[in-house]
Amino acid sequence: KGKGFRAGCGGSYGGRGGGLDQADDMTYGSIEQRDVDYGSGGGSSTCRGGGIIVVQADVITVDGSITAEGGICNDRTYGAGSGGSIMLGRNSSSQISGVGTVSANGGWGLKPLP
Repeated sequence: KGKGFRAGCGGSYGGRGGGLDQADDMTYGSIEQRDVDYGSGGGSSTCRGGGIIVVQADVITVDGSITAEGGICNDRTYGAGSGGSIMLGRNSSSQISGVGTVSANGGWGLKPLP
């Protein structure tokens, strides 16, 4: 569960998770910060958050997929997990190229909107 968790709501790493009871103070992490953290789980212990991926190299070619996605929550009562963190490169001069994708999206929750 961890940071950004509130029962019944979506995880809140990098942005506010879905759910009527979600509080702004549950959100943590930012694309502007150069840190990494796990995504938070959704509103149930079965709705997992995304992981952490760190690739430290000066030249990186991505021709496949790098993902740290939040878990899907199949229970209609709870929100899904938030995405995790992906950090590519040693510093701002690292070169990243390729035709692949990099994503750390939140999972799909089945909780209906009011």
